[in-house]
Amino acid sequence: MNLELFIARRLLKGSEAHSVSVPIVRIALVGIALGVCVMLLSIFIITGFKKEITDKVEGCVWKCIVTEQEAEQIASSFLVSNMRNSGKNVELRIVSERQPVAGAENVESTLEDAYLYHAQIT
Repeated sequence: MNLELFIARRLLKGSEAHSVSVPIVRIALVGIALGVCVMLLSIFIITGFKKEITDKVEGCVWKCIVTEQEAEQIASSFLVSNMRNSGKNVELRIVSERQPVAGAENVESTLEDAYLYHAQIT
């Protein structure tokens, strides 16, 4: 007989008819199963809310690579959520309803972008 199966049967059925540990083990198993279900449900809900929030900002986040001087001008006119230096050029992530500069490409939004967008509106 399989050792794991033997132990599981012994714990769930008990060796005697009036075993005290059998109901305790069953209650613990039900509690663990409910806890796992609640955790999975909360993960699904949070993922859905995150998607719903970022979908509202879809089409308003742009990425472009410009020089440092252009980056300063763009930062004074638009909401820049991220600025990364790469040599002489700067990669900007801009939150704007319209295309900030020619050549800027639309990118997927994040929660940070959604927060900045909604903070800018209100």
